[in-house]
Amino acid sequence: MGANDLNDNEMAIMRILWETGRPMRLYEIQEAYNRKYHKDWKYTTVSTYLKRMTDKGYLQGVPIKGRKGSAYAPSVSEAEYAEQEMGWLKKLGVKKAFGSLAMAFYKDEKMSEEELQELRDLLERFKDQ
Repeated sequence: MGANDLNDNEMAIMRILWETGRPMRLYEIQEAYNRKYHKDWKYTTVSTYLKRMTDKGYLQGVPIKGRKGSAYAPSVSEAEYAEQEMGWLKKLGVKKAFGSLAMAFYKDEKMSEEELQELRDLLERFKDQ
């Protein structure tokens, strides 16, 4: 796994798996993707993406008890992936522009009170280091 090596479609598949919170069979991922993103992906398209993501180390096959075949589950949590991506951004020198980066995430929407509190807690944690 390297920094920033998931394309937009692969990232969308990861989001579906993280949101679902359980291993999913290929056809379930296909249905969820098509429904969520208003697409008409074929079985073979999804299969190709899942193989690539497994080869990259982001997915793993999980046997299904009492059934043939397997399901797919993320090999990394959403938090682990975000941490990996932040490390990549720091290497690019984005660390000095943290405020701009944070604002870019919310330029089109208002932060919830919960998100604001998370940001305050994070800033407090770094202030004490």
